Amino acid sequence: MKELLGNDDLIGLIGTQLTPEQLDKLSEAQCPKCSYRGFQLGPRGGAAQNIRCCGCGKYYNVITRGWRVVMGSELNEGGSTILSGELSR
Repeated sequence: MKELLGNDDLIGLIGTQLTPEQLDKLSEAQCPKCSYRGFQLGPRGGAAQNIRCCGCGKYYNVITRGWRVVMGSELNEGGSTILSGELSR
């Protein structure tokens, strides 16, 4: 039986907050890391959406208002766990 991850486990997966410049790039559908245009959508909860760059594979958690990304953070290694929805160990 798999044990669900708790909040303390998830905190280590969240990386740094995105800068205004990085938010602007994401709003233009570009990866802040590699400038590739194309993202895989993952699970969402409330206003938050998990995405993965199809170019470099970097994971992000973003909040949008209309077409604009207004808040977001990078996901550290293990972000794929969140993206796939497999929140268990």
